Amino acid sequence: MSAFFKRQAENAKDSTMTNEQKIKEEAARRKALREAKKAISEAEAAAANQKSAEDVAREVHEASLRQQAEAEAEAKKKEEDEKAARAARKAEMNAKWQSPK
Repeated sequence: MSAFFKRQAENAKDSTMTNEQKIKEEAARRKALREAKKAISEAEAAAANQKSAEDVAREVHEASLRQQAEAEAEAKKKEEDEKAARAARKAEMNAKWQSPK
């Protein structure tokens, strides 16, 4: 008779552990679902924030135009500096070799 009660006590402990395990598993499952929903919403937000191919192409085109304009401005400045340097050298040579009157 005592063996019966011992088995019943062991089964009662096992069922309690099973309930705890069920609760923990349910909590873990719900946490996984929350994390999955959060990851999905973040992915959807990231997809909505991504630029379309047209936007990227437009930005690349604008950047190339800016770069081209900067290169042209730099070339123009360099040309003007060279002209100024030539004019200064010419004036120096003229002053050196000009005959006094």
